[in-house]
Amino acid sequence: MITNFGTTPSGETVQMITLEGGDLRAEVVTYGAALRSLYLDGFEPSLALGAETLEDLIGPLRYFGSTVGRVANRIKNAEYHLGGQRFELEKNFVGKHTLHGGDSGVGGQVWSIADMGSDFVTLSLSEESGHGGFGGEIAMQVTYRLNGRALEVVMTATSDSETPCNLAHHSYFNLDGEGNVDGHRLRVDAETFVPLDDELIPTGDPVSVEGTKLDFRVMRPLGDVHYDNNLCVSAERVALREVARVEGAKSGISLTVETTEAGLQIYNALHLTEEGTRGLGGRIYRTHAGLALETQVWPDAINREGYPDCIIGPNKPYESITRYVFARD
Repeated sequence: MITNFGTTPSGETVQMITLEGGDLRAEVVTYGAALRSLYLDGFEPSLALGAETLEDLIGPLRYFGSTVGRVANRIKNAEYHLGGQRFELEKNFVGKHTLHGGDSGVGGQVWSIADMGSDFVTLSLSEESGHGGFGGEIAMQVTYRLNGRALEVVMTATSDSETPCNLAHHSYFNLDGEGNVDGHRLRVDAETFVPLDDELIPTGDPVSVEGTKLDFRVMRPLGDVHYDNNLCVSAERVALREVARVEGAKSGISLTVETTEAGLQIYNALHLTEEGTRGLGGRIYRTHAGLALETQVWPDAINREGYPDCIIGPNKPYESITRYVFARD
């Protein structure tokens, strides 16, 4: 089912698609190719945090459930070099770096419906060379599919020339449907993480999680700790496999993350304030209201030798597959 979700300030119509499949129901909006809500049969609250209105999604809840890119995460000094050329990007993070493709990234654009059925939708978006400073024309697609108790997210892209591409799904999950995720338990199959400076820019090769707040090799509570870090689950893109598991503190609901990607960015919405922001159904989202589990290439890979490859081209298409699989005791 397709309904109208609003109109952007520039006059573009935004649509919402309702999907049902297996034990799940979801709403997807064409602005930012975003997952607005995700419901599990027998559990009333949405498992994913979302925006009640388009204005909220464009404003205080930007990136909630969105597809981000064309390069997710941060690019140091808002620049990269490729093919002997220097590409200057939008500086939308602390006034000097690029975050999620810049202010004109894919999370802030209206995508088109390319295909759909009762349990899936495929959205598409193309960018010309030079958009946001990136070189190369690029054509992207994101497919959301409900399968049993799994939300499958498949992202693909092609380009007419070499260009970086690293899309990511940016939902915030709360498996209890209330409060914060401090009591949620997390396990991540990662021995190392990307070290960061004070501006959240990588400083070098991955380091061991041993003895750090990022050691989730054995499942444990998140706690009242801020996370905005990339855990290294492999050195390159590989076949689909399980990389993480989350358990709610009260609901008995768990989430397993399966992905082809080399990195898992964990972020627990520390930008939200204790005063709160109005979210889906009028619920107030406060600090640590949800946990983002963003599968992607490691941050700033375009500028880092030895990091996973994020370049696509005419004979090198991009494909990322992630499955969020839910269970309930």
